[in-house]
Amino acid sequence: MRGVNCKSGDTTFVLDISYMNDPESAWGLFASNRDPRLPTETIGIAGQIVPQRGVFVKGSRFVEISASPASADHSAAIRAFLKAMDAQLDGATSAPPPVGWFPKESLDAASIRLIPQSLLGFSLLKRGYLALYDYGRAFILRQPDAAAATAIMAKLRQRFTEAQPATIGDESFQANDRYLGHLLIFRKGSTLAGLTNLKDGVDPAKPAQALAAGIP
Repeated sequence: MRGVNCKSGDTTFVLDISYMNDPESAWGLFASNRDPRLPTETIGIAGQIVPQRGVFVKGSRFVEISASPASADHSAAIRAFLKAMDAQLDGATSAPPPVGWFPKESLDAASIRLIPQSLLGFSLLKRGYLALYDYGRAFILRQPDAAAATAIMAKLRQRFTEAQPATIGDESFQANDRYLGHLLIFRKGSTLAGLTNLKDGVDPAKPAQALAAGIP
């Protein structure tokens, strides 16, 4: 991360730019730093501005401005500053593909996060996406190839000893877990995905089919 302080009159901007390994990591940092209760703006891939703070992500960079004094609304100046920076930076301007694979119906779009490790609390599930729906949670986890995804599915079946087979994707199972509740996990090619913490009475078949349909 590189930072600089900019001052004009009584106003100070503290500007920080984080250089990540890839655009996916930069988007993940943005998603974890935005306020999910507030809307985003079209700056780079996405941005968000509040009276004393602004953030945006573009390519592999995450940009943040903190403004003072706290008694003033700096949002207009922050917006102008970030848009000027956006024009000077190159890189991806679209969210990572898995963000768009989640079905839109009943989705809390602001809830989508990139979990860098231990997705669902399992150390073998690394670097996956998690989203909230009104009926439970959904996740997507890409693997290098189908063989790697198949190996993880086998380990997951061992974890859920009372798993029952399902008919989603290339292979799938349902189970009940103390922490994850009723769940359905499936593999489609090199991608693992599924639903967890489903509310009582929810049949996972339809939402799981919709999730599978969005995965290329």
